[in-house]
Amino acid sequence: MSMHPVEINLENVNSNDSFEYAIAFLRGTVTCRENVCKTLNCKVLVLTDNQISEFTVQDGRFKCIIELKLGTNLVNITCDSELHVGQYSLNLERKPNICDKVLKLLYVVPKGDTGKFQSSETCLNSSESACKRIVTGVKLLQCMTAERLNELGLGRKTFNLSTENGQEVCEIFHSQYTKEQFFAWTSEKIWNMTARELLANGVFVQGVKVLAFLSCTEYFKESNEIKGYVACGRGHLAMISSSGLHSWACDLKDVVSCLTSSIPIDSTLFDDSGSRGTLSGCYATSLGAALHEIGHIFDLVHTDFGVMARGFEELDLFFTVGNSQAKHHGTELRRRCGSREISVRVRAPTKVTSVSFGMRSIGNDKDDRKWDRDGQAYFHRSAAVLLSGHPWFGKCVQLEDKGPIQISGLEVKVPNGIRLIELHAEDDRLVKYWDFTKNPTNIHRYCLSWFDVKDVIQPSLLVQDVTGKIVTHYLNFGASIPSVSQ
Repeated sequence: MSMHPVEINLENVNSNDSFEYAIAFLRGTVTCRENVCKTLNCKVLVLTDNQISEFTVQDGRFKCIIELKLGTNLVNITCDSELHVGQYSLNLERKPNICDKVLKLLYVVPKGDTGKFQSSETCLNSSESACKRIVTGVKLLQCMTAERLNELGLGRKTFNLSTENGQEVCEIFHSQYTKEQFFAWTSEKIWNMTARELLANGVFVQGVKVLAFLSCTEYFKESNEIKGYVACGRGHLAMISSSGLHSWACDLKDVVSCLTSSIPIDSTLFDDSGSRGTLSGCYATSLGAALHEIGHIFDLVHTDFGVMARGFEELDLFFTVGNSQAKHHGTELRRRCGSREISVRVRAPTKVTSVSFGMRSIGNDKDDRKWDRDGQAYFHRSAAVLLSGHPWFGKCVQLEDKGPIQISGLEVKVPNGIRLIELHAEDDRLVKYWDFTKNPTNIHRYCLSWFDVKDVIQPSLLVQDVTGKIVTHYLNFGASIPSVSQ
């Protein structure tokens, strides 16, 4: 049986590309040079620093997730099956992240509790295991955020994680509150009490935001009730439950198998799988929900599609190929567990339009790209623009601060130049935005039309200037609105 040479190409990465985070995502194709095989279904092997990983090729497409060390990383991708042979090599550079602002990861353990999270009997559920799962998961979010921004031409910008001795870490925080107290509180109160406690303990220092996981979340099958449930992000704290941690990968080598697992969720555990009922669905939904809440602490509001709607549930489609599990796309964005209503979704907003002062046309962002193969776990254009210029997303170019952002009625004045304007409704929902990033020169003044806001209930504006500074305010027509700088 003769061997057929194949050509391996990468779609999203070039040799000598640089990264300021640990995990690199490679997306590519394998094609038969002799056109003998129309579609290829095989494996590729990825070798980096004596570590070898295997990834599936389906219909000629593959995706790889690899860990980078600081400095130059030689990456070899080979296809060596019974019928096909080919190789592709490239160098990838990992540089230190020079942003002085970090996202700190915390695992919150109640007073007197062991820190074990709810899981099946075969799952290692210690606090140490939880921290490993959290670090691996959030590094995936860090990578995906950078890739999604890069796809929109905004560069591989992402948040920075706190480290110890050069390694990303999740710290265990021992709370003064008991499990019984957390069980008695609503999601909102859990967030409020934890935020106060972290503030009192000096966690919220300059340049630190926090993603916290509550260890004691527990599902009670008999009453179909979940206690200690939280999903909230605002200010400097995003907090979610540990109910999905049992489905998360401890190590990078297990990520793909966990994101494609068809094993049903144990009936004694809370099914947070987007109506899929599988461990992979639970992993994608609960990890995606963490990104949704992280988005809120980076000033993102709800949109009509993407991560800041419920597209985060399709995070698995971004990292894998050939994952055909059905996704849930109903319009009901709330669900009830026992007597408690759990709301980690948002209700469907009105259509979002955009105005760009560059070469970009006016229209609905959803129609600009075809994302079907990789799911809806991406950022709305407005959210991506905001993040790419955000002070927490990389070292900002030090520009002279020419003065504060001012909003008076429908008029916006920005001495430094306008980067982005968003119009929000009362429920923190994006209604419309104005993207100034394509404009060849800075615009310092812009006046909204009355027709932009007349049908919006309690309209508010978010304004970002070219230095990354962000101001949000409710509109108060006929009155001067004082500026508030971040």
